[in-house]
Amino acid sequence: MHETVTEQDHHWLRQSFELARQARLNGDRPFGALIVTAEGKPLFEGMNNVYSTQDPTGHAELNILRGIGKHMTPEELAGATMYASGEPCTMCSAAIVWSGIGRVVYGLSIPRQQKEFDNAPTRTRLSIRCAEVVASSNKPVPVIGPVLEDEIVAIWKANPPPK
Repeated sequence: MHETVTEQDHHWLRQSFELARQARLNGDRPFGALIVTAEGKPLFEGMNNVYSTQDPTGHAELNILRGIGKHMTPEELAGATMYASGEPCTMCSAAIVWSGIGRVVYGLSIPRQQKEFDNAPTRTRLSIRCAEVVASSNKPVPVIGPVLEDEIVAIWKANPPPK
């Protein structure tokens, strides 16, 4: 599925990049995400906090999806977009499908992240891409990305993730 990326998408994606920068300044990996309604109103934002909380599920996407159903109806979720600084991992991609979010736009792709930054042989990786996970659902979610990838790479290089 091919979708047009708008200036509004660029704006919100850059907001996720700023959240990623903040996460890194907090000592965590530089990932940020936010959910924006169909009307363009930002509702939830989150940052990676795996290291600062010692919680391996503390990914930016999961941090904003926890409890979201208490605040948004299924119809609102279906019209919303999640903007993520990096391509959601397998765990987060599955949670996105189960949440009912209508669309995902991300910056840094998993292959580019691995090429540029994940050289540690001990780093655990799953090679299933976000689009593959959501495509396996009976309600696939449009996944758009990478978008503005060079911008988020520059942020990562200026604020390297912890080893």
